[in-house]
Amino acid sequence: MRKLIINITFLCMAIPGLGQSPLNDYLNVAAKNNPGLKARYAEFEAAMEKVPQAKSLQEPTLSFGYFISPVETRVGPQRARFSLSQMFPWFGTLKERGDVAALQAEASYIKFIDAREKLFMQVKGQYYQLWEAYKLIGLEKENLEILRTYENLAQTRFSTSEGRLSSVFRVQLEQKQVNTKLEILKDRIIVLERSFFRLINSEPDTAGVIVADSIVLPAGDPVFARDSLTNHPNVKFFELQQAAAIESRRVAEKSGYPSIGAGIDYVIVGRRSDMSMPDNGKNVLMPMATISIPIWRKKYKAAVKEAEFKGEQFQLEQENMSNTLASQLDMAVYEMQSARSELELYKEQIDIAQRTLELTISDYTNDLEEFERILEVQQRLIQFERSFYKSYKEYLLKYAEIEYLTYEINEDTALHEN
Repeated sequence: MRKLIINITFLCMAIPGLGQSPLNDYLNVAAKNNPGLKARYAEFEAAMEKVPQAKSLQEPTLSFGYFISPVETRVGPQRARFSLSQMFPWFGTLKERGDVAALQAEASYIKFIDAREKLFMQVKGQYYQLWEAYKLIGLEKENLEILRTYENLAQTRFSTSEGRLSSVFRVQLEQKQVNTKLEILKDRIIVLERSFFRLINSEPDTAGVIVADSIVLPAGDPVFARDSLTNHPNVKFFELQQAAAIESRRVAEKSGYPSIGAGIDYVIVGRRSDMSMPDNGKNVLMPMATISIPIWRKKYKAAVKEAEFKGEQFQLEQENMSNTLASQLDMAVYEMQSARSELELYKEQIDIAQRTLELTISDYTNDLEEFERILEVQQRLIQFERSFYKSYKEYLLKYAEIEYLTYEINEDTALHEN
């Protein structure tokens, strides 16, 4: 008799995606090789380089002037002039500019973290789909072996005039359908493996993707706090952008204050030949101070308003993202719980169908049942098992999605994970 090939373990505390060394290895490869993730990290590094730029003073100005017609002075004619000056923004402006750049760099890092966790979810999703495909192939191969046994049984009954030829044809037809499904599943695995290796940006292995034989479901649904959504990377990103907008407003306000400049002029003076006198031909060194007068106030007021609107925008974006994530989480939890309920249902249906099949075969051998009835129950059992694996995969996919949605950024995570 056919052995039940499905074994559900709901009492183990393992978490999907953890404790599975092949999957963990692929996650590590994806984290190192995925070009999209590397692009996000390069974006973060580029943003970090903006911090010293924002905190730096303007370049000093060095100018040179040559008197075509020397300007006569008491101590001699002025031949040339060198001027060196440096402008300084209002007190604290450079620090706050650096704070803005630092907050934006941290926001870029948060984008990298979100991209990494989203990539992990995608890798898990591809992996679980491959796992399902391999399980279905095993299921269909076993189904094919059973149908061949049924074909031998039908032929034996027909040769002894106890059965019908149509029963033999019916089994052969079912075998053709199973063979077609096997070919489709094998083609699906080829496509999924190509997509998987592209996702982790790795050369395809000749052995294909190494998939664990079994993935144990957790004993219960994941436990999380709704407040954890406030620490999701996508929410934290807009929170940091809002903080940067607040700092930008302060920078815009101080940009409307005067800037102070300090400099020095060095004038080359020629010697007078018509008379002798103290300091004849002595060069002139003259310290200078300047101050900018920001009288065009419209642009400064507009910059302040711009920063305020940006802050309002990011606050609304943060609120919208929180609502979006909450809705996604509610749906993911519902679908995961539905998948678990379906698993329980299919487990019971498989058990009942298995016993029904045994009784039907027994009745057929005693001429109490038609052969077509065996095929009908057999195919119903197979359909329950297919549905079981589909629900199993759906549960894993939704669990991975919930892991992504409930990932938290905290003070220890930000800018310290790498």
